[in-house]
Amino acid sequence: MLNVWGRLSPMSKTFVITLAFTVVSIAGCGDDGGPLGPSNGSVQVVVSTSGGSPDPDGYSVSMDGAQGQTVAVNDGVIFSDVAPGDHEVEVTGMASNCAVSGNNPRTVTVTAGQTASTSFEITCSAVLGQIAFSTNRDGNFEIYVMNADGSSPTRLTNDVAVSDRSPAVSPDRTKIAFINHTITGSVYVMNANGTGLARLTDDQGDDDYPAWSSDGTKIAFSRNPDGNSDIYVMNADGTGSVRLTNHPEDDGRPAWSPDSMSIAFHTDRDGNNEIYVMNADGTGQRNLTNNPAYDYEPAWSPDGRIAFETDRDGNLEIYVMNADGTGQVNVTNDPAYDYGAAWSGDGTKIAFVRNRDGNPEIYVMNADGTGPVNLTNRVGSEVDPAW
Repeated sequence: MLNVWGRLSPMSKTFVITLAFTVVSIAGCGDDGGPLGPSNGSVQVVVSTSGGSPDPDGYSVSMDGAQGQTVAVNDGVIFSDVAPGDHEVEVTGMASNCAVSGNNPRTVTVTAGQTASTSFEITCSAVLGQIAFSTNRDGNFEIYVMNADGSSPTRLTNDVAVSDRSPAVSPDRTKIAFINHTITGSVYVMNANGTGLARLTDDQGDDDYPAWSSDGTKIAFSRNPDGNSDIYVMNADGTGSVRLTNHPEDDGRPAWSPDSMSIAFHTDRDGNNEIYVMNADGTGQRNLTNNPAYDYEPAWSPDGRIAFETDRDGNLEIYVMNADGTGQVNVTNDPAYDYGAAWSGDGTKIAFVRNRDGNPEIYVMNADGTGPVNLTNRVGSEVDPAW
């Protein structure tokens, strides 16, 4: 080839170069002489999620059966350099409580140089989870769990000589802290199925009412080392115990705020039991209820409200108030004694104890107090619900 090029005259070489340039230019032009447009397109997929318990891991969006791209519950992805024509898009990896509206998979048509779009609307129903509780149906108090409708009660502890009370379920629902009452109460923790029992406190005082921080790294509890109860906090493994309150009157039943920045508790430092709140380090203690009645056992909802029990209406009722103490409303309005409120993880339900005739039972109701349902329905004391 080089020998042929070498024998060409200068004019012939100029002609060959010009011809080659023309061919390349024509190949890069459209019918109108302009540059050719892109030969492929793209696909934009948008995912939106609604409902009480969205899938925390998000989803996977795939095209034509290829490996998917991860997408958050309210987000989108773009597939680039997609050949023109019809393509199949699918969302997978949804939790069992979530479902797609419309076709899945579905077909999108791609045009060269254009972006095709499709949206998937996903609805996730609320997952209420199991309720832990204490019961003496076996002769002494033990920790049980049951489904949110009261079905499948399952015994987790088996301490025939002592009582196990005050269960508290960790935020990830893998652990349950509780009080084992030997000579005095101690905080124990176990797996959610009852295995892996471990003791966290060592009888320095009568410990009670464990409560997990929302991030699962801390446990608040009450301790009575010197004749009155105060609020303490420790790491979830039992180390680093710190006293938060130090008052000559009793402080008890700690409850963490959803952001773990505050702790509500009850105290009788004002001559009657009131609901107080403080910063997570014990500072800024202030009265929220300011009522001459008995106000007790605060429980913080996922959206920042506080349920508590009070006898201001002549019998124990469950009230709900805002985090600053305003808007106190009776949500049970029943002649029975109602107490021990515990919120569901999505904040739509409240489990509580109702004692009509000396036989405490666990009920569940909507957060506004409507629709109360007895979950336990048996002889014996069923108390300390924890969602």
